[in-house]
Amino acid sequence: MSMKMNPDVIIDRLHDLEEDRYNWETMWDDVVDYMLPNRSPFRGTITPGEDRSVTIYDSSAYKNNIVLAANLNDMLTNQSSMWFMLGVDDPDLDESPVVQDWLQDMTNEVRKHLDNSNFYDQIHELYLDLGSLGTGVLYIEDSDDEDEYVNFKACHLREIYISEDKYGRVDTVFRKFQHTVRQCIQRWGDDEDATLSDLVLGKEEDDPNRLVDLIHVVFPREERDPELKDNKNMKYASVWMETESKQIIKEGGYKAMPYLVPRWMKSSGEVYGRSPALSVLADIKTLNAMMETVLIAGQMIAEPPLQVPDDGFLKLNIGPRGISYYRAGTNDFIRPLEIGSRLPITFDMIQEKRDSIADSFFVTQLNVIDKTEMTAEEVRARQLANMRVIGPTVGRLQNELLSDLIFRVLDILHDSVDENGKQILPEPPAVVQGLSYKLKYVSPLAKAKRQNELQAIQGAIQIAGNIAQTTGRVEVVDNLNVDIAYRKSVDILGAPNDILTPIEGVLQIRQARAKAAQEAAQLEATERQAGAAEAGSKAVKNFNQAEGE
Repeated sequence: MSMKMNPDVIIDRLHDLEEDRYNWETMWDDVVDYMLPNRSPFRGTITPGEDRSVTIYDSSAYKNNIVLAANLNDMLTNQSSMWFMLGVDDPDLDESPVVQDWLQDMTNEVRKHLDNSNFYDQIHELYLDLGSLGTGVLYIEDSDDEDEYVNFKACHLREIYISEDKYGRVDTVFRKFQHTVRQCIQRWGDDEDATLSDLVLGKEEDDPNRLVDLIHVVFPREERDPELKDNKNMKYASVWMETESKQIIKEGGYKAMPYLVPRWMKSSGEVYGRSPALSVLADIKTLNAMMETVLIAGQMIAEPPLQVPDDGFLKLNIGPRGISYYRAGTNDFIRPLEIGSRLPITFDMIQEKRDSIADSFFVTQLNVIDKTEMTAEEVRARQLANMRVIGPTVGRLQNELLSDLIFRVLDILHDSVDENGKQILPEPPAVVQGLSYKLKYVSPLAKAKRQNELQAIQGAIQIAGNIAQTTGRVEVVDNLNVDIAYRKSVDILGAPNDILTPIEGVLQIRQARAKAAQEAAQLEATERQAGAAEAGSKAVKNFNQAEGE
């Protein structure tokens, strides 16, 4: 039987993926110990509320990861600015005023639902996982809340087991997690297509907080009819299952993969990603050990051990202003043990390790630019140089996270209606029916990556102007299509399309302007002719009068 219907096959496949991931868990637990003290370890469990930060003696890596996550959010998915725009595959239709207005409305609608959801909270958690563990997981599902249509969840990597297709894309995800009995009832209790086991249903009244082990598996559906639109013929199959009872709770499907699994970077032959933290894990451990030694040495210097006679004192009072008595007239008195006053580790050595860790997290390269003493051009050049260092990773995040995220959200919104049964997305124009969306990224980083293109356009215009000025050959400017140059520049800058007059409107304005200029010239010519005729008539009249006299 296929995996989608056979619980034993699902569990066996999960065990295979658990073995494949086993070696990664040791490294990930080291990262959790030194950088994510509030996260559950990959092996073993922690008590809720347990403080695991007592083994961390230097928080540099933890703070650097927070800075990196904040930088990624600012550069890629900044809530306060436009970071993506929708388009269609047809370039001609993409320029149509009607289509542009619809695309702008669609973009605004998607942004509105992202703003009203928990997306920006969860994407920050995912960025933290990318910087520390190298692999992040974001689950996107439709929400049954009245005011929200989309719900996001950044899953703990300990729950996730993945497999790739032949192109290196994650197409199979196993999630092993727990719900309470109450949560199971909330999720599936009223679902006619779902079946909970008697083991769960029997605990609804007397033990609603009992934990239930669950498995959710999403994988490509091999046998399906694309013409049928029901969830059992969609591209990805979905199976929810209770682990203990092996009860299949629900079988369904998704149009697009609901689990987004971006990797920071990936080595050939590996499925899981590698992170900035893993690249300097040795330095993180060394710095932690160095700071522990420094703290111990500092405490030894501030509170050195004491030497007392072996037939010593009954009681020592070593607190502030404390008094301890010794035998007068003898050398039997209290003295500190000489341990030296120099620390075994210099602060230069510590700073060297901190700088190495900060460089791995791009803290130095992506630091805030002081604009007070820089020109706008210098600021742009600095931003471009800073963002180049993270460019390769951004390309992977756009492919594995951002594009799939927007298309998944669009799939959910397309199937959503408001309380009146009306589609929440605007109706598309007839000319775009059947066309696919395309994405245009207009985040600060995306715009910075296109600065070279903008500079090339500006350079071409400047060269034409210089030639025209120095040679007097103004016809060189005829080589430039200034409309395309201007619109291309606006596109690179990421300005919204609705600030531009459609090209047909521009042509109409120019035709009207030319017509008005022509009419003005004709009127002027007519007035000159009339003036000349009047002047001639006056001259003849004056001449005739003179002759008569």
